[in-house]
Amino acid sequence: MKRIGIIFNAASRDSGELALALRERLQALSYDCRLADSREEAEILDSCAAAEVLVTVGGDGTILRAARVAVVLGAPILGVNMGKLGFMTEMRGADA
Repeated sequence: MKRIGIIFNAASRDSGELALALRERLQALSYDCRLADSREEAEILDSCAAAEVLVTVGGDGTILRAARVAVVLGAPILGVNMGKLGFMTEMRGADA
């Protein structure tokens, strides 16, 4: 996979900071990473149109909003939880 879309909850400063840090680390490994605000479906589609995988940074709501785009792209989602619960996320922000 060379193209990654990072969708984050812009209402959370921690999510934004982690999304930027993930993008920086992945770009250092030669991945093409695009950031998108989870609250803007059109922005996600535009920024992540060629993504082979989507990484969400936020919570279950961020995953649900990204899922609509993931269906169109046929891309899997890796969820990073920045909250307390996160039923749908695969990992916690501290582990990312």
